[in-house]
Amino acid sequence: MMTGEERLSELHRRMKGLRKKRQSRMINAMGMVSTALFACLFIIIQHLGVGQFGTTTNLYSGSSLLYEEAGGYVLTAIVAFVVGTIVTVICVRKHNRDKENGEES
Repeated sequence: MMTGEERLSELHRRMKGLRKKRQSRMINAMGMVSTALFACLFIIIQHLGVGQFGTTTNLYSGSSLLYEEAGGYVLTAIVAFVVGTIVTVICVRKHNRDKENGEES
């Protein structure tokens, strides 16, 4: 027969396991979404890289991003994505560090 404290500790252990599973699923989902966004961005850049006479420009050069003077918009989008990714990583690390220290919010 389990005492009240044992049941409570078992409940906390199970809740911690469920939180870890949920977090793992969330991280996997975000990884898949990021990969899909990267693939879409690659396809869009590839389609925009077609030159004036149907020839393909060099996909890996900066000039392919300047098709029809859209370079500023593309650069802004890339910078915003990178900054968002960095902020997300910092927030997740801070959350994990706080969680390990017992400062759950």
